[in-house]
Amino acid sequence: MLEAGLNKERIFQKVFQELYKDVFLYVFVFFTCIITFFIYLYYKEITLYDYQFLGYFSGLVNVIVALFFSWSIYFYFRMLLKKQNELFKAYFTTLLKMMSKPEKVVVFIFRLILINVFISNYTYLKQIIPDINLFYYDETFFELDKFLHSGVSPWELSHSFFYSPYWTLLFNLSYNLWFVLIWGSVLYFMWYCKNQFIRQAYLLSFFMCWFLIGSILAILMSSSGPCFVHLLNPENTYYKPLMERLSYQVDSLWILKVYGGEASQIQNYLWQAYSNRSGEVGAGISAMPSMHVSSSVLLAIATFEINKSISVVFWIFSLIIMISSVHLGWHYAVDGYVAAILTVLIWRMARFILRRQALILFHEKHT
Repeated sequence: MLEAGLNKERIFQKVFQELYKDVFLYVFVFFTCIITFFIYLYYKEITLYDYQFLGYFSGLVNVIVALFFSWSIYFYFRMLLKKQNELFKAYFTTLLKMMSKPEKVVVFIFRLILINVFISNYTYLKQIIPDINLFYYDETFFELDKFLHSGVSPWELSHSFFYSPYWTLLFNLSYNLWFVLIWGSVLYFMWYCKNQFIRQAYLLSFFMCWFLIGSILAILMSSSGPCFVHLLNPENTYYKPLMERLSYQVDSLWILKVYGGEASQIQNYLWQAYSNRSGEVGAGISAMPSMHVSSSVLLAIATFEINKSISVVFWIFSLIIMISSVHLGWHYAVDGYVAAILTVLIWRMARFILRRQALILFHEKHT
């Protein structure tokens, strides 16, 4: 009994120690909750959206299940290549080893709850952007795009270089892959990453990017994006040629029995959700800044500290996402430029904060 009590005490102590390492994550998410709550109180009379706490939790669970099965398949073929005997024994031994630290499981559950709360805040704020600050900056970003690209709209440059419908298919697939890749990486840093400093830096940067860039800046620089601007303002026809071209390319891909219409379907889903003011999962229209670019750049930066070869792959992926966001009509080019620059600055800020924390703890321990 005494030994069991001591074991429980050790587990609680380890859980507390691990949770304390994430103190800045909890403080920052608590800060976002306060801001979101006050915004909710101030604008509740003019917005039709409700705050949904469990909106993304089921999605996170689905991602975890999908990644678990993917890892199981990877493990199976890896053992086959190694000509491992007793595959199932090796599989279950590895699983038991992964689950042998109860404090790690408890901390992971806490992190899951934390990220669910945070994404619920983000989703709510994204949905009410037009209620707080109607899309004022589309014209500005259109002009800025042309100014930065010698009087030519970036989508025209993209479609002149990547003119084939199969490029559009590739960009569609890349945009779809982004969801699995980013959320898979979040789970990797939450559970598996052994470099404690990089794990904390990535997660803190992730939260800071999505709130400071994806929520606050998105409200201040409210814009709908090329794919929606003509629907909001029929007189704005700058991007109708782009949308007509994409529609033609999608039709040609359907004729070839190649699925390439995912972007247009998601855009229609978002537009219907916006028009009906329905609080669907993932709903909300916002262009500036591009969180697809921000999160991709953050992943490339963080993995550079772990594996430089993999980081190169993610930098290439970030470039593809940047081009895709313009090519498919989701974003103005400046959305991606601003997002990338601010993400680098936030990464540096997060590292500075965590280094200061480590320095303070070191001095406290040795004085």
